[in-house]
Amino acid sequence: MKFSKLNTHKISISAFFVLLAVLSRLISHPFHFTALLAVGFAFSLLFAESVIYASFISLLAMVISDALMGYPLSGGFVYLAVLLSFVPFFLNKAEVTQKTSLNQVAQLAKIVSGSLVFYFVSNFGVWFEGVLYPQTMNGLITCLQMGVPFYKNQFMADLFLTSVLYVVTAQVMSFLKSKSANSLSAENDRPM
Repeated sequence: MKFSKLNTHKISISAFFVLLAVLSRLISHPFHFTALLAVGFAFSLLFAESVIYASFISLLAMVISDALMGYPLSGGFVYLAVLLSFVPFFLNKAEVTQKTSLNQVAQLAKIVSGSLVFYFVSNFGVWFEGVLYPQTMNGLITCLQMGVPFYKNQFMADLFLTSVLYVVTAQVMSFLKSKSANSLSAENDRPM
């Protein structure tokens, strides 16, 4: 019974997170200030055992929003960047269960690292295509420099939105858990 309720919560949270990330790309926003990676990062922090699933939440949101905006799917490197941005969340998953300030630093490091991975992989893809920048070391450096303004917005969104989503979702889950425990306790106290 407990297992199915947890899965129901995960599915509901997943659907909400995908919808939120899609909407964040569809509404007017500063370049790259979206919930695209944040939804997956928050899900990874909430459910450490579901990092692969979390990466597909962000990827699905990107594919859906690309289709709705009429983009011909963003391209292999961008999708690869989304998936690879979750690699830091696989590292040292054990500390997630500890409620310490060191754990909070580790979680913050995962968000920062994931955001950086996305920046480097996606910009490498732009450079590798050879359309906007020459395929030289100077071209790569220029590409990375030109991506910094976009990265600043993405980084701020990843930090802020992951934190908000994590805290709010954890509070809602805690509330639902206590409500469920109270109703179960009330059922057991009823005379038969």
